[in-house]
Amino acid sequence: MFKQMKLGAKLITAFLLMALIVTIIGGVGYFSLGRVEKNMDEIANLRLPAVTNLLRMRVAMDEISVSQHSLLNPFLSEKERKMEADKIKESEKRCETCAVSQIGRLT
Repeated sequence: MFKQMKLGAKLITAFLLMALIVTIIGGVGYFSLGRVEKNMDEIANLRLPAVTNLLRMRVAMDEISVSQHSLLNPFLSEKERKMEADKIKESEKRCETCAVSQIGRLT
């Protein structure tokens, strides 16, 4: 069939075929954008806050660890011991707040 066609007709057929392929690929890409948007919303609204909360909890846990190590110092005054104990309580509250915030997002 193609051997009997003139060069112009072959070129037009090739360009139409290419246009059809490009249209199909474009359509698949366009309809896939809906899934990408859905996944992006999940990442922005669920996953990213979880990572942020985990980082905040890690900072709070590090502060607790430093305060606990400070309490091991035998030369610490009573006032300094109280300050370190208060820091531990404050860090524990921040840690709990982050956990409760994340649990609230998951439900």
